[in-house]
Amino acid sequence: MKKSFLNYFILTVGLVLSTTAMATRDVGNGGVGIYCKDEKDPAKQVQLFDLYEGSVLLKLTPLNSKLDFDNYALSFADQLDRVIGDARSFRERIAGISDSLQFMPSGVGLSLTDDVRNFIYPKACQLVQILNYRNSLVYVDADYWQKLSNTAKAAAILHEAIYAYARERKEDSTVNDGDTTSERTRRAVARLIAGSKLQKIQNYLDPSDVVEQFSCTTPMARNAGRPTADFRIARSSGDVTHVTFTRLGGLTALSSNTIDFVGSIRNHEIRSAVQSLIDSDVVVETSQMDSSNGFTISITRNGSRSTESVMCQSDHL
Repeated sequence: MKKSFLNYFILTVGLVLSTTAMATRDVGNGGVGIYCKDEKDPAKQVQLFDLYEGSVLLKLTPLNSKLDFDNYALSFADQLDRVIGDARSFRERIAGISDSLQFMPSGVGLSLTDDVRNFIYPKACQLVQILNYRNSLVYVDADYWQKLSNTAKAAAILHEAIYAYARERKEDSTVNDGDTTSERTRRAVARLIAGSKLQKIQNYLDPSDVVEQFSCTTPMARNAGRPTADFRIARSSGDVTHVTFTRLGGLTALSSNTIDFVGSIRNHEIRSAVQSLIDSDVVVETSQMDSSNGFTISITRNGSRSTESVMCQSDHL
């Protein structure tokens, strides 16, 4: 839907004043699609890249809905608020995206943004920019948009809402733990549209079971007051240790990120992939305790050529 500029301007001013984490830079970020010119099935000629990538890499199948795309996207708002939680609700974010769509005249396209960081693509098709979030407006390639399925349109709205949140976390100097690429957003969208339930980060561990909390930083991050990783440890019957991360590799969690193992993190050297619907490409390694009552963990994200080692110190609960 396309609203008048005046109505949208009033809405935008209200949203900017209601949060301290709004992006202020003139940036272009948005939803990418694939266009298959020779595809005989009109329903498959244009697809949202989030859903294509999810089907190939995660073996996910999108769930269609009888709702219109606005309401289908809104149907995920409560889940996102429960999982992530933010001063600004996702119902407000999603509705704001839908209200800010600015359709380009037919024949006018959008340049590809540089934040996709994909490593797969369909050989017989091409990547195209379908939406571009810029200066609080979402510009839309009308020709590609009209070829998207209702499900893909809802996914595109979700993409913009989640990615806006992730970018704001990066631009907020008090936390600086958000995203500069859409990789994790695309995984979240593909999971949600396929019916996966993201697990609330804070509720993975019962607070009464938490025995220790750690904050991990590099020297530079420590001086800036921004931890690279934060996690809590709990023990259960069977000598199983549960670790849940709220921040990992400098990025805030978008769903529950956990490691479970037998024994104690204090006297084990552990190498484990993080159990997560979003950050399952992260491997964490620990070393034994040192004399300063801390230990080092190494964080490697698949596809990255570097491993980050950070010192973890216990926080008093």
